[in-house]
Amino acid sequence: MRGPFTRNYDNGTLETRQLYEPIPGSMDNAMSWANSAAIHDQGFYIYCPPDNLALADQQDIDIIRRHLVARPEHGNLPYGLVLLTALQMTFPCK
Repeated sequence: MRGPFTRNYDNGTLETRQLYEPIPGSMDNAMSWANSAAIHDQGFYIYCPPDNLALADQQDIDIIRRHLVARPEHGNLPYGLVLLTALQMTFPCK
């Protein structure tokens, strides 16, 4: 199963792929700040990546792909929600 983002990325031209590649990193950065705000303001993490982890754009795309294989029903959810749930699945809090 692929969602619209991965489908467009996979089927896109080189220019389309180059346009799409920074999007996951930007969203991942935003999710990281939201995670920091959640622990600061609410006392809990949204997801729990290892300390000092910096994902490359391609790693974010791979995380999304694995998530959509595991949870194909998420294929048509908004991209940001797919990334958030993918990060939660990949980096669960114990």
